[in-house]
Order: sequence, then structure tokens, then C-alpha cells
Amino acid sequence: MSQTASAPTPKDPGKPSFFKLLAQRFVVHCTGIALAYFFSTLSGTNDAALLTYLGFICLFPRGSWNKHAWFIPAGTGLTQALVMLVLGAPMWTAIFWGGVASWLQRLWQNRGRISWDWVVAPFLVFSLEAALSFTTSPLLPAIALICVLLLGIGAQLAYGRIYAEKLHEDSLKEDLARLQGLLRQKIRSEKLAAQIKLLSMHAESLAKVLPGKIREGIEAIDRIRKATDAVISHLESSKPSQSGWSKGLLKSDNWGRKGQSSSEDLVNLLQETNSFLQETIKKLKPTVRREGDSSFEGICLAFEESAAELSSKSMGLPEKVAAHVQSIAQSTLEIIKNMREDPADRTPGERFLSRYLTSVHKIVDEYLRLSTGPAQKDLEQALEKSRDILERMDKAFQDELANLLQNDAINFTAEVDAIDAMLKMKGH
Repeated sequence: MSQTASAPTPKDPGKPSFFKLLAQRFVVHCTGIALAYFFSTLSGTNDAALLTYLGFICLFPRGSWNKHAWFIPAGTGLTQALVMLVLGAPMWTAIFWGGVASWLQRLWQNRGRISWDWVVAPFLVFSLEAALSFTTSPLLPAIALICVLLLGIGAQLAYGRIYAEKLHEDSLKEDLARLQGLLRQKIRSEKLAAQIKLLSMHAESLAKVLPGKIREGIEAIDRIRKATDAVISHLESSKPSQSGWSKGLLKSDNWGRKGQSSSEDLVNLLQETNSFLQETIKKLKPTVRREGDSSFEGICLAFEESAAELSSKSMGLPEKVAAHVQSIAQSTLEIIKNMREDPADRTPGERFLSRYLTSVHKIVDEYLRLSTGPAQKDLEQALEKSRDILERMDKAFQDELANLLQNDAINFTAEVDAIDAMLKMKGH
């Protein structure tokens, strides 16, 4: 089943705004043109102007200057330019080779996904002959380029290792923001929407237990990033466009990725990711519930584990039944969230989940067991009754969540009314 989004797919929070990016590139291009004119006048050749302009606009990547994805490639390019000057190359040639080094560093760093930067590639290739004509030996730029690139890649790997915790922490924050944006969209496939919501909740739970344990959760963070990228890529690919040209532009950031996965493949990926995240969160939880642990956090942890297990069991159910089971799991997580945020919700929420969540598991387990047996009339009637009960259970969980939220609203209104009465008594 295809999906459509009612709002644009959320952009990466780490990227600058369109107008800021446009202003930055405008300044870079204008500076490149000015330098090209200066060196063209100085050397008396048009080749110097072309090399200066191409090298300069490639030397400075797009994006935030304080991100390692910006300053490491830029540093590689500047190092290459300095090396070329030491080797006796003219300034315009040094700038060109610096731009080539920066471009290649970004190409490696982003695994080929450099979007619009691919446009400049043929111009760099066609300008190589002119660049080599200004050097005494064609081997010198090639040797220098290889050495500087290796240094740049080494710097990239070292930076990633030294600052791994901060980079992954920032990555998780960005993915949380993107997932929140996805949750505001209307997705036709209920199964996919449920898995996205579960992924968002797991990412939020992971963020709470990760402080001081980032390295233990790196694989989980990487999986969240890959799953989020896959969802956004899938939604972009299924979004209708006005023309083939504009649709191609929408996909330009996906250059170098594998073919778009189907909705079913994406749901399977999200289910696997959610199962892995649940296990990771369980290991990283500061409070691990043991038998007889009656602490509030221990009770919440037990309910969360039960909800995750329920979501995993739904993978073996028919789509309509699985949708109800996943909805129950989502409502359970929402109820737990309300219990944590509002102490008044703890007792009714715990009472409801203790009474009904175990029953849902029993029904699902029995359904899975019976559905593998030979077809019989009595068996089909039992399965139909189970489907009906699960549908009603789904409605009961949603109603309980709505009641908890309504209580919050009533309490808030009461507080506002009390403040309003006090203000009126004071003559305000």
C-alpha cells in the first residue's frame, strides 16, 4: 500500500535554512568570481580564471561551518593548496587543487551522496589538463593529492573516534526531531504508522537512559538513523510530483543509496529495529526490575517490556489483527508515559495495565497457536471471536488513554480557574 504525507518530510535539523544556505553560497560564488577576475588579469589567461573559480567554490562545502562535515574537508583543501604553493605552483593552480581535494574528501565522507555537488564534477575533470599545464611535473599534484587525502581521511576517522559520544548524541537528537516531524504526518498504512510511532518512543526512551553510556548505545543510535533515513526516503519516493524533472530533484539527496524498499520491507526493517532497541534499552536501564520489585520504575519497565514483546508477536499475525495488537502496544507506551509525567495517573494506569495487558498476551498467544492448526469450523469460530475481543481490547486501551488525558485537562482547567478566581479577588 502506498503512503502519502500531508506535510513536507521534515528536514535534517542539523542543516541550515534554505535562505541562510543561499546567502552563504552567494557570498562564496561572488568571492570566487572576484578572485577569478583578479588572477585572470594578473596572469593574462582565461585558464587561470576558470581554475580559480572552480577551485574556490569547491574548497568551501555547503552546510554549517562548525560541523566536522564542513571544516575537515575545507581543512584538507587548504592543506592541499599550501602544499601546491610549496611545490612552486601558481596561486590559481593551488586553489584549484585545493578545491579538488576538498571535493574528493566530501565524496568519501558522504559515501557518494553529495547531491548538487556532483554538478561540478565534469568541470573539474575537463579542467585537469589546464591545471597540469601550470606545473613542472604532472606527478607532483597527483602524489600531493593522494598524501593529503590520506591525511584528511585519517583526520576524519580520528575525529569520529575521539568525539564519537558527542557525534552520536547529536545524531540521536536530530533523529528524534525528524521522527517527531514524521508523526505529524498522515500515513495511509496503519502498520507503518504504528512502527514509526514505536520507533519514536524507543528513541525517546533510549535518549533517557544513554547519559554516561553513549558508547554502549552506538549501534542502537546507528540503527535509528538508518531506519529514519529509510522512512523519509520511502515517503519521498512515494510522494507525487508535478513532473519527472521535479521528482528527480526530490530524490537527488538519495544518490548512492540502494533502491527504494517496498512498504512491507520497510515495516519489517522497523520491526527488527524496534526489537533491537527494546533489548538495548532493557540492558541500559538504570533500574532493572527483579522479581518482587514493586518500585514504580520497576513496574513501568515491566509494562514497557510487555508492550515491546506484544509488538514483536504481532509480526506473525494477519495484518488487520496485527494492527489492533500494535495499537494496544502503542497505547500501553502512551499510558506509561502519562504515568511517569503525572503522579495522579499512576494508580489508575497501573491498575488498568495489570488487569488487561496480560489478558491480551494470552489471547495473542492462543491465536498464534490455533492459527497454525488444520482448518476446522470450530477453530475458525474461535479465531473470529479472538479477533473481535482484540478489536474491543484496542478500543478499551484507547479509551483508557483518553480518560487519563482528559483527567489532565480537567486538572489543568481547575488550576487555571483557581488562579483566575484569585486574580479577580485581587482586582485584576
